[in-house]
Amino acid sequence: MIDFIDVRKLYGTVRALDGVSFRVNRGEVFGFIGPNGAGKTTSIKILTGMVRSYEGSVLIEGKPLEDERASFHRRVGYLPQTAGFQEWRTVRHALDTFGRLSGIVHPELGRRIDEVAARLGLVESLDRKIVHLSGGMQQRLRFAQAILHEPEVIILDEPLSGLDPSSRAELKRTIRELASEDHTIVLTSHVLSDVEDLASRIAIIDRGIIRDSGTREELRDRYNVAALVEITGSGVGAQADAFSRLPAVAGIRKDADASGAPSALRAARTERLVLEIDPRADIDAALHEIMQFIVKGHVMARSVRHLQPSLEDVYLSLTEASRE
Repeated sequence: MIDFIDVRKLYGTVRALDGVSFRVNRGEVFGFIGPNGAGKTTSIKILTGMVRSYEGSVLIEGKPLEDERASFHRRVGYLPQTAGFQEWRTVRHALDTFGRLSGIVHPELGRRIDEVAARLGLVESLDRKIVHLSGGMQQRLRFAQAILHEPEVIILDEPLSGLDPSSRAELKRTIRELASEDHTIVLTSHVLSDVEDLASRIAIIDRGIIRDSGTREELRDRYNVAALVEITGSGVGAQADAFSRLPAVAGIRKDADASGAPSALRAARTERLVLEIDPRADIDAALHEIMQFIVKGHVMARSVRHLQPSLEDVYLSLTEASRE
């Protein structure tokens, strides 16, 4: 659906994008993550036509964006990171104006306003003035204007920023529903758990460079960042030194022990060890080695669990490496 190919953008002497390439497939949620100033918003502004001077190529369904700009932008909904409204308007009045600007005519526009308001929990606020809306309700209104004209492509720049947990959960549900209806969604965020929850594929950008991209699983497997094995049980802490000598174990984290407690309590206490696995080691072979040690050493383990690295682990690994 969308291809960025070696895109470069300078603001004076600042290189906002430095050879950025990525692909967004039709019908997927594409997560674009990176720290503030990494190049996310510049990429979005190029895609939405707010920035038109750049080097490289942007293709829409294989055709240059410059040739498809008018038709493509009619098919795009955009929720910017910050957007203001004329606060004296009512919600209905604002959506009516946005709808007419998007080319929707009455009576279709009235139907769409009612549908979008129902989807986003705005029905009871349609006749309220925007000045009286909470921050969360204003963000729902911004979302509503982005999807009012039923766009094929929905671009969401930090859509969950500043929302309370309830509003975040509801907007996440809406994004998932839109994705299931075959919309193509580009989602930027610096809140990594949001992207991890929603995106089918992810690109990590830092200092204007795409550090890597792939599915959540591909990124985790590719870097095997901080692969951990958690062991719980009675008395496993006493075996910390022995576990640390296993070839695949690079380090060990031990919960505070129960020294000073009565012996009966120490015996009943469930302890926890977390083994840091050497990134060069095969995790399956490491788990086999750990299990063999537990069995042969009669270690009183209750559970052994591989803790998958999170997307945040991968993100920090890539962005911190770029600063070394």
